[in-house]
Amino acid sequence: MTQIFNETRIAEADLSSKVGYGVKRGTAAKSMVLGTAGACIGVLIETDVANGQAGTVMRKGICEFAVTDGSGTAIAVGDPLTTNASGKFIKAATAGHMVIARAEGASSADGTQITIELLDAYPLPA
Repeated sequence: MTQIFNETRIAEADLSSKVGYGVKRGTAAKSMVLGTAGACIGVLIETDVANGQAGTVMRKGICEFAVTDGSGTAIAVGDPLTTNASGKFIKAATAGHMVIARAEGASSADGTQITIELLDAYPLPA
């Protein structure tokens, strides 16, 4: 059984159209901005989160609507995932990339939503 862990964070930018994107810690306590490679802490699971508003971040569990970019390197079921500069989940393919999730679906296009399992972050081994 997968445990689910959600938390509330304050947006430091307009995230109103970013449900399903990876987020990272912002500069203020309990804040968030779009996630970048190696810094993602979870998935924004709430819509219409404007700058300065609270939003829910899924930190652990199964997320059924994660936004991916499989256009450069396709994502297959079971692949380790990290995020790109836009907060989209991509295949972690380089040793040392921080893995935040595992793909439970496939993606070969930009903007595809798939199911992922959020994990405790770890560096991709060589």
